[in-house]
Amino acid sequence: MITDFQDFNGFWQLERHITHDNGSSDHFIGLAQFMGEGDEFKYREKGEIVIKGKTYNAERKYIWRSAGKLIQVYFDDERFFHEFSIDNPVASHFCPPDNYQVQYIWGEGRWTALWQVQGPRKSYQSKTVYTRAQ
Repeated sequence: MITDFQDFNGFWQLERHITHDNGSSDHFIGLAQFMGEGDEFKYREKGEIVIKGKTYNAERKYIWRSAGKLIQVYFDDERFFHEFSIDNPVASHFCPPDNYQVQYIWGEGRWTALWQVQGPRKSYQSKTVYTRAQ
């Protein structure tokens, strides 16, 4: 169960399903790692994504910073992305002209990120389930 920033530390298996409003879907499977010390973790995920039946290697990087129960997420180039509280894990990010909303759900040995993206350029739902890697 995620109750503290340090609970993210380590490796997580992840599976992401992206469902576009036009009916198409994409699927990502990979491994995520939170590494660092104190109030900052580097986040990196690597894996494979299937888009329109074709498989591609994919990778994302973020920086996660903690101020108590408040967590701030930055892109790997230090631009601010969003922030949320562990006790109220919802956030939004406006990237004109699209709006991103996320809800994190904490479970035992796993957690989920539910994204809703709306706008003229992008319109989809994304569900990523993170399971603690053994």
